[in-house]
Amino acid sequence: MRNLWALVALVHGLAAPVSPAAAQASAPADVEQLKAVVAKQAEMIRELQERLSKLEGASAAGKAQSSDEPPVPAVTLPMPASPSRSVGQGGSASALPDIAVFGNNLGRLLAAKGEPSRSQFRISELELALQQRVADGVLFRSTLAAGEEADFAMGLEEGYVTFTRLGVPGLGGTLGKRRLPFGKLNPIHPHAAPYAETPAALRYLADPDGLSGNGAALNWLLPIPSLYANLELGAVQVGASDAEVARPDLTGATLPLGLGATGTVPMGRLWLSKALNPSTELEMGSSALAGKADSGDSVRLVGADVTLKQALGAFSRWQLQGEALWHTRRDAGSRLSHTRSGAYLAALYAPDQYREFGLRYDDSRLPWPLEGGERLLSLIWSNRLTESSLWRLQLAHGDRTTDALLPSRRGLTELTLQFVWGAGSHSHPLQ
Repeated sequence: MRNLWALVALVHGLAAPVSPAAAQASAPADVEQLKAVVAKQAEMIRELQERLSKLEGASAAGKAQSSDEPPVPAVTLPMPASPSRSVGQGGSASALPDIAVFGNNLGRLLAAKGEPSRSQFRISELELALQQRVADGVLFRSTLAAGEEADFAMGLEEGYVTFTRLGVPGLGGTLGKRRLPFGKLNPIHPHAAPYAETPAALRYLADPDGLSGNGAALNWLLPIPSLYANLELGAVQVGASDAEVARPDLTGATLPLGLGATGTVPMGRLWLSKALNPSTELEMGSSALAGKADSGDSVRLVGADVTLKQALGAFSRWQLQGEALWHTRRDAGSRLSHTRSGAYLAALYAPDQYREFGLRYDDSRLPWPLEGGERLLSLIWSNRLTESSLWRLQLAHGDRTTDALLPSRRGLTELTLQFVWGAGSHSHPLQ
């Protein structure tokens, strides 16, 4: 019933007429409110249009400026040659040199009494090496070395430039001071050699610290099919070794170990290499130096070397290597010639990229007129940490009948520990 009465009241209210005065009063208010909303929307549209116009103008100005200005040229920085190319074989010059530091630590855990480094383990040599491509086909190498014997005073061990393009196919050259290309081991720095101790033949007949000279040389890759043949000829300034030994007579005079010549000496080396099969390579070489000693004696050093290498896998390999040296001194007074010889033979086996095992036999006399020699058999174990860092043990047993470099003793046993560390991008010449 209540719902019925409410419905009747609603119908009556809707049907009741509105007075003209009330309609006139409400109409103007609605119109004014609608006008205000429209005006506000128009203002917002105008602001958006202004912002859009500004953005379009800035974009057009930027495009016009970029089209009017000349293009900025691309700057190409000189970069080192690709690793796939041989060093010194071409490519653009490098803006920064390759720099590396190497330390060679040696200690004799077992040694004869009187050996200064007996039961000690200390740094023997420190090297600072630099190399840079100067121009297309021109590369310089420099090595500053500080040795224990000179109280680690830094000096120039090597500083030379190599040329690989001299106008004739296969013709190159070197200019400066370097370790001489005599045999297989002499050109290699001690920390890069596969032994903790240098073979006796090189220490006694060539030079205890390695043969080096300052001069110029030309090398020619001979055009022989299926055979690598390189001939190198030059003239270098050399000095006598710092290691001296008293003469066996009563004059009290001394003689230097090694080559013994001073001044400008001619040098030559012929290096042959032949691939026997895809995994085996045979190398043979001969070297020669000739000059005069301070006493006026004529001195000549001749060497022959052979290396047989075979790759067994990606990282495993074995190598058989030997060198023989003949040292001849012709006395200036008597005009008599005396020849002393020395040699070593080594076998090396690497089962992987980290370990290497070796066996080496040394047999060498001292140059005339010095007496004595050395005959040793060595076992070698190397554990490589990185490409330029390794641990090495060399156990030697045999006879030493001279006090030229180390105390003499028959039936001696020596154990040498070596730790080589290196860092940097410099690459040393290898075998």
